Amino acid sequence: MFDISGWEFLTLGALGVIIFGPDRLPKLAADAGRILRNVRVYVHAAKADLTKDLPEFNDVKMSDLTPRGLLRKTIGDEDPLADLGKDLDFRKDLNFDELRSPITGEGPAQRLPAGEIPPYDKDST
Repeated sequence: MFDISGWEFLTLGALGVIIFGPDRLPKLAADAGRILRNVRVYVHAAKADLTKDLPEFNDVKMSDLTPRGLLRKTIGDEDPLADLGKDLDFRKDLNFDELRSPITGEGPAQRLPAGEIPPYDKDST
C-alpha cells in the first residue's frame, strides 16, 4: 500500500520526534491508530449496509469504478488503453539529427557538454 523503505521510515520517525517531541509522539501515534481503526470500522459497516440493502450491487468492486475499470466493463475484458502508448510514442517519428538549433536556427543542434551553461536569448524573455 505505502512504498516506504526502511530509511524513509526512520527519517519520518526522527522528524516526528523532532517536531512533536518524544513525550507527545506515542500519544499521537495511538490517536492515529485509533482514527484509522474507526475509519475501517465505519467503512466496513457502510459496505455491509449497502450489500444488505442493495443486493444487486454485491458484485461491484472499487476497481470497476475507475475510468479504466468502466471502459473495461463497457468494452470488454481487453485493456482499451494498452496500445495507447504505442500510438503516442513520437520518438520514433522524430529525427534528432535534423533538428535545428532553437537559438541560431542553424543545424543540426548539438548537445552541450556536461557542465556547460546553455546560451541565453534575451529576446525570448
